[in-house]
Amino acid sequence: MRRKSRREELMYSWHCQYYFHFTSTRKEVHAGLHRMIRDLQVDHFACFLIRISQDRSPILRPPEAFTSYPRAWIESYIRSASYLPDPIIHEARGTCEPFYWGTDRFLKPYSPLQRRVIEEAGEHGIRFGLAIPVHGPTGSFGVFIVTHRNLAWLKKRTEGEYARLYAVAFDVHEYMLDRAVAKVRRVEDALDLRDPGLLRKHEKEVLYWTLEGYPAKVIGHILGLTKNTVNQYLNVVRKKLGCRTKFEAAVRASRYGLLDGCFDRGRRDLRREVYPMEPDGDRWIEGTVMVNREGEEVVRGEKEDGEEGDR
Repeated sequence: MRRKSRREELMYSWHCQYYFHFTSTRKEVHAGLHRMIRDLQVDHFACFLIRISQDRSPILRPPEAFTSYPRAWIESYIRSASYLPDPIIHEARGTCEPFYWGTDRFLKPYSPLQRRVIEEAGEHGIRFGLAIPVHGPTGSFGVFIVTHRNLAWLKKRTEGEYARLYAVAFDVHEYMLDRAVAKVRRVEDALDLRDPGLLRKHEKEVLYWTLEGYPAKVIGHILGLTKNTVNQYLNVVRKKLGCRTKFEAAVRASRYGLLDGCFDRGRRDLRREVYPMEPDGDRWIEGTVMVNREGEEVVRGEKEDGEEGDR
């Protein structure tokens, strides 16, 4: 039986084998991706899982990443929040097609701040790259990148390999998503969210009013607290409940019954007395405090019940 040549072995590994499996450890995934860039004869790989909202609002948190980039560049990238102006991420959000980056033509439409991100990467030996956007079926978004210091060589090694690179890109993306979901589940499992003593009285109150849609300043007005104190309570409960935002924490607390029965009658009545200012012509009762969304008192109702009054 004829022995396969080295080229045939490489082609077999591309077509018929995974560089890693979904049961692989993080170390095994890294090893598989390093094997891939050796096969391609390129410098680096980078896989980013970027969490964005459904309304496509700006990215606010650092992406999850698997990468062989130099540690100094990764630390600088995260410390300087370079993922915010990063033109590669910006371009990838608007297309499903792979693209080469690092050229003057690619950078021309972008601002000096955005171009500076690529220039700083070049200072760490990351000069040119091929980016493959990944848009998952559930709204997830990521970018898979391979780089080389010479653009002509990078194109030579990657042109015609898009389908195979796409396969790796989607495999890594799904792997990172599974890890992210598993991490959330581990946090939830470690929390005793049914414990009624998990949250203190004021922590429950600020979550309740957050769930009602009020900003920190208005909540402070309602509860007799400063805005900073309200924000401190919200930061504490976010950590207790393993949540990234105050709204996520409020919803989680409500779903687990942590906000049930935490208000006396006076607190419940207060909800009818303090509310955002409505358009002219609304009716209000004596003693009602009208506030705007910033928590500033606008007017106190001084008319009798049911009467219209000038504001």
